[in-house]
Amino acid sequence: MKHIYFLFLFISAFGFSQLSPPVQAQDNLVTIDKIKIYPNPVTENYFYVSTSENLSVKIFDVLGKLVAEREITPSKKEVNVSTLNKGVYLVKLKSSKQSTTRKLIIN
Repeated sequence: MKHIYFLFLFISAFGFSQLSPPVQAQDNLVTIDKIKIYPNPVTENYFYVSTSENLSVKIFDVLGKLVAEREITPSKKEVNVSTLNKGVYLVKLKSSKQSTTRKLIIN
């Protein structure tokens, strides 16, 4: 009971009920939900991006370090990851007005 009372006081004191809703867009960009990367997990040296527009692809390791950067076009949808070690990465895909981030596993 003491924990619930403390939580109530904490929430009341800091006014968490008046927080604004989470922001879904960043830098006036709309999130792209229809883009897919495949195969995931990657077992060969490439993964592919399903897109009909030009995209900037940035690959980050789990520490947030940029480890690769590529450009994707509707005619060239493959990304070479042969220089990356096995592990988990974040792939940021960005067009002129949209962006999304996906998890990528390299085996």
